[in-house]
Amino acid sequence: MLTLRVDLKKLKLIILSLMLFVLIAIVGLIAINTTSIINYNYIICSFGLLVFVWSIWSWYKLRRELLCPYIFFLMVAFVFMFGQSMLKTLRIPISGRDLHQMYPLTIMLRANLFTVLSLLALHIGSLSFCRVKGRDNSDSSKSFIIDSSSTTYKAISIVGYCLFFISVGPMLIDLYKKVILVNAFGYRILYEESLMETGLSGWDSLFTQFFVPSLICLFLSSRKSKAQRSFASCGMVLYSLVYLYLGGRGQAIIVLVTLILMWHYTADPIKGLRALISALFGVLVLSILPVLRQLRNITGKTLEDYIDMFLLSIGNENLIVQTLSEMGSSMFPLINVMLLVPDSYPFRFGTSYLYSFTTVIPNLGMWKIHPAVSKANLGIWLKDVLGLSYGPGFSFAAEAYINFGWFGIIVLFILGGFYGWFFSLVDKKQDNPAILVFVFTVFVLVTMTTRNSFVGTVRAFLYVSLPLYIAIMLVRNSIEKNIGDQNSHVSAKNVVEYSSTMIGREN
Repeated sequence: MLTLRVDLKKLKLIILSLMLFVLIAIVGLIAINTTSIINYNYIICSFGLLVFVWSIWSWYKLRRELLCPYIFFLMVAFVFMFGQSMLKTLRIPISGRDLHQMYPLTIMLRANLFTVLSLLALHIGSLSFCRVKGRDNSDSSKSFIIDSSSTTYKAISIVGYCLFFISVGPMLIDLYKKVILVNAFGYRILYEESLMETGLSGWDSLFTQFFVPSLICLFLSSRKSKAQRSFASCGMVLYSLVYLYLGGRGQAIIVLVTLILMWHYTADPIKGLRALISALFGVLVLSILPVLRQLRNITGKTLEDYIDMFLLSIGNENLIVQTLSEMGSSMFPLINVMLLVPDSYPFRFGTSYLYSFTTVIPNLGMWKIHPAVSKANLGIWLKDVLGLSYGPGFSFAAEAYINFGWFGIIVLFILGGFYGWFFSLVDKKQDNPAILVFVFTVFVLVTMTTRNSFVGTVRAFLYVSLPLYIAIMLVRNSIEKNIGDQNSHVSAKNVVEYSSTMIGREN
């Protein structure tokens, strides 16, 4: 009876979400085919804010969790893809590059409508395929420090230390080079440096990708070692601080959020006052971001420059609005794709998704340019088409549109189904702690690629997260086999000793 009741709740939320989807689609269809678009554009933006609130509320009603990977992933998606439109809905002036002022209302209406429907379709997919949290399910807010498989924790720790020692050297070298480049040429040089590397030339970059996952492993396996947990925490904080200095705001915040989530799930649930403090800390980080935006292209910057700019910004500008304005400009790729496709360039009909999986194949001279670069890295394509001197990034909404047009919204439903199912696997942490490692490594890597095309997600999954999980399972099986062999040896020895004792007694 309980299962039926929970399923009905899920079905109800899905139906209500579908009704909201149909309502927005009808209003959008009317808006596109009318000459009075100003008010309609505002209405669509208002619908977007409603979808944001509804998505968080419905997930909480179904899963009874707010501090979780999916909610943060959803928030990042909304901020990057719809941040400026949210500010428009609240009638807050946009700071910096205002996309609504740069492009005609007709194209902004279409871009806003497609984004809102895409994000809602993503959430409907998540609701449809996520695990239902009922009374008989484990509470995700509780620590998973239970009597689970000790061999799994040992395997996670071993793999974590191995990856750390393999990746720490390349990571330090990489960060040093980036600091030198940014100080000399400004932040935009990193966009050129970070173009997709495919093939043997990208092995050094691949090693650096294991640095954060190694710290995740060390943190999640530290149930009996506070020193190990502190070491992993300090490593993630220092990593984030360096990237904040470099101007990599999104990457730094995602790593910090991952640390907070892991602490919540494994060490001590964050509730009440701690939740408030965490929120205030988040606001402080958001307040720092605009300062980094202004300084990241200034050469020869010092710590005093950061402090002076931060204090000046506090008195003159709304720092959170600045942050939302800047991050929300990531609707730029979708707008330009809608202007270019299909008038100037044809739809790709799913080829970018298919070619994304070729990134697992190294370029050993088979191609002049690897297909993952030429066919799937759409950020590079858009940069070349628009003749930009910097990488504009991309988004999963823009990629869905360039492949299937308005029917690309279905792709977002499929992606949402996967993310909803995958991120709710945290419920299985008690059965297999390695699941939590898998979830958090995917979370941190996939969220980092929110402003990239699908190839970034595939590369992170196939090159980092999946091999990491497989390595943990192999090490665990090896440990269990050794323990089993030792136990068999001990048992056989005991049998022999017992038999000898009995024979001696009979004699």
